[in-house]
Amino acid sequence: MRILRRLSRKCASDMESATFNLLRCQEPELCSKIANRYRESKHDALNESPPPSLTLVLKRLNITRNMVITYFPETGKQIAKRYREYLTSKARESRISNFQLMCSIVTELRAEGINPTLRTVIKRIPSGTRIGIVERIELWRDAKAASG
Repeated sequence: MRILRRLSRKCASDMESATFNLLRCQEPELCSKIANRYRESKHDALNESPPPSLTLVLKRLNITRNMVITYFPETGKQIAKRYREYLTSKARESRISNFQLMCSIVTELRAEGINPTLRTVIKRIPSGTRIGIVERIELWRDAKAASG
């Protein structure tokens, strides 16, 4: 059964590439219009803010990852790199924001004369704030050290 699936996928893939090559030979203008449309979409994706993920761009254009790797390798790398940098900066901003929150909670507890244990600090974190367990502990330790 698996062998039949693989063979049918291989045949479909061979037919697609043969069809594309045939189309390119018979309709060069149409192929150039299609290529131009993808190039324009590429520029849109590279200038969009916040940057989209490569997966989202692939879905928008209704193309596969293999097409990007084959026909637009540099563009795919640029989109993926830009999205990774965006995620990294968002994580950094979130970490700074969460650290400031923890510092303010620790300072507030100390001003009230309460020992800022992890449990008491966690109780003061507003609901809906997304901080992982390990990050909470690290931020609590850093906030305690920073506030003296």
